[in-house]
Amino acid sequence: MMAKTNLVQHEQHLKHLEKSIREICDDHKQMYELVHESWTKTMQLFLVTDNLRATRLEFEKENSVKDSPD
Repeated sequence: MMAKTNLVQHEQHLKHLEKSIREICDDHKQMYELVHESWTKTMQLFLVTDNLRATRLEFEKENSVKDSPD
């Protein structure tokens, strides 16, 4: 009878361990997805910044041509 009780307790511990491992994996997956999303948004912001810089430089170039004496 004692061996059966030990086996039941052992199985309960294993199930608890499996549940903990699944939770860790789920948390890790969420963290990975958030990091990937953050990286993607950062790269998009770099593109926006680059486009704004190019637009500003073009604007300055056009205005310097208009403002220069002929």
